[in-house]
Amino acid sequence: MPRSGCDAGKITRCPRKRADNKGLSQIYGGHNVGMTKHWTPLALVYLGLGLAGLAGTWTYNVLAIVQMRNFIGDWMDSGPAVSSLTVDLLIAAVAGSILIIVEARRLGMKRGWLYVALSGVTAFAFTFPLFLAMRERALETAREKVLD
Repeated sequence: MPRSGCDAGKITRCPRKRADNKGLSQIYGGHNVGMTKHWTPLALVYLGLGLAGLAGTWTYNVLAIVQMRNFIGDWMDSGPAVSSLTVDLLIAAVAGSILIIVEARRLGMKRGWLYVALSGVTAFAFTFPLFLAMRERALETAREKVLD
């Protein structure tokens, strides 16, 4: 029975899967596939989520700074529900950070580590959806190049 899609290794259906394990930028002659004009609807959804995450988290960060609150103390000392949420989001952020670095390297996206580093300055709720949007653009670029 013939295989199809990603199982057959067809690059037209699964552009990231290659037998030689090269990233997309290596496949396309070093072209940085992450910085193109290809905004898919899914990429725009991710970008919107990232901007909402940035606005939402920084609204409360600014309030905490203005009120001179103990930021870390508020996380840990506000009761078990807040502590549970903190641990939940921390584990998700660590897993997401690993995904960002591995996936960026696999797709040949430059400076994947920067999304993780910027999450400490902005918010993971911003950088993770931003990475997903740029990843979607890179995949769309690869799909179009394969079809050309």
